[in-house]
Amino acid sequence: MTFSSLSGKASRAPIWRADLRNCRRHRLRPPDLILYFKSTPSWRGLFWHCLGECAWLSVRQEIVRKEVVKMEYQLVRIGPVPCIMMMLLSIGLMNHVIIAPMILDEAGRDSWIAIILTAALLPLLLLPLYATMRSIGTQQLPVWLEERAGRVTKNILIVAFGLLLAAIAISTAFDTVTWGETTYLPNTPPFVTSIVFVALSVSGAILGIHVIAYVSCLLLPVVTVLGFFVSGANTPHKDYSQLLPVMEHGWSPIVNGMVMVAGGFIELTLFTLFQGYVDKPFRKSHLAVTSAIVVILSLGPIIGILTLLGPYEATIQRYPAFVQWRQVQIGKYFEHVDFFAIFQWISGAYIRTACALALIMDLFQIRNRVKRGILGGAIGLLTVGFTLYPFDDSSGYRLYKEYVPYMLCAFLALFIVLLLIAAFGRKGEVAHDANNGA
Repeated sequence: MTFSSLSGKASRAPIWRADLRNCRRHRLRPPDLILYFKSTPSWRGLFWHCLGECAWLSVRQEIVRKEVVKMEYQLVRIGPVPCIMMMLLSIGLMNHVIIAPMILDEAGRDSWIAIILTAALLPLLLLPLYATMRSIGTQQLPVWLEERAGRVTKNILIVAFGLLLAAIAISTAFDTVTWGETTYLPNTPPFVTSIVFVALSVSGAILGIHVIAYVSCLLLPVVTVLGFFVSGANTPHKDYSQLLPVMEHGWSPIVNGMVMVAGGFIELTLFTLFQGYVDKPFRKSHLAVTSAIVVILSLGPIIGILTLLGPYEATIQRYPAFVQWRQVQIGKYFEHVDFFAIFQWISGAYIRTACALALIMDLFQIRNRVKRGILGGAIGLLTVGFTLYPFDDSSGYRLYKEYVPYMLCAFLALFIVLLLIAAFGRKGEVAHDANNGA
């Protein structure tokens, strides 16, 4: 109901109690309330006019505040378990799928030995990693760096981490689009698949790490069940004698394979970036269990393809994990279930790419959703451009194979810098409190 329908009542200037009841009865909005009492020629009308103006001003301020909050990204802390599930999908794709053909190419039949030996060296990484994580506590990494090393050092390290994460996002999208083009989408233009994949990843990154972690909680159980399924379904066709003899060609292939394996394991140092997203610090058990699962994820496709096809055929496969899905056959009528591999790969690739983009936005402390979208869109366009570059599959594979050792060195160098800052950097109040809480 509007003021016009009450004009007759307003002209009679009822007492203030009747005015209030009348406004409540007709559910007048603040502007109608103001107009209603402005027509009352009394001190009561002036009082209610001022009160209505103040009420409407408060409503407007609240509306503006809510709209501003909607435009701002709010950090939502999550539990350690959802964060670990997100990391397993991301790091698992690297160790389970992406570097598997490179390990086989370098070490051949001894690839599983290279993984076991690299896993034996993992404590040399995990012990200093846990010490660094304790120093960070549950702070955001940029805050901790500024407290311990100063603004200049913080900015340099943030840019370095941003470049590494951008490389992860671009390389993951490139490998995913290339795989789709050569397997299940040969007639679909790469432009379409890259645009769709990158747009979904950027959307997840804008929403934040907590949303990506919750999506991971839904995806990881399904991915895990499918992994056990393909392993069990292929068991009758496996010949474990293909794993022997070991060291046919000496130590050189094993060492080269260990470099590739380490290129995947080094991503465990990303725990330092995820410290600022958990509501309580990671424990030693979290780090140990995650590392053990990553080792198993690395061994699974290597042993599976070696026992299925033998060392010579396995080393020439571009996508060993996908080939194992194509070998699944249960009875006479149950086969061609390799479409499940698409779900597994896309799940890991989406989480990995979206997570890398979200970390970039948070490292540069971009809270406004519009600005996050602009940065994500810029990196997304760069990613799409890279995926559309006319690489053939062999050229892209060689580029990726050269890229892994460089990423290993870059991650290792940045981790050493963080370790030195944790050991010798100045201790601020924030760092001290977080350390005590850890």
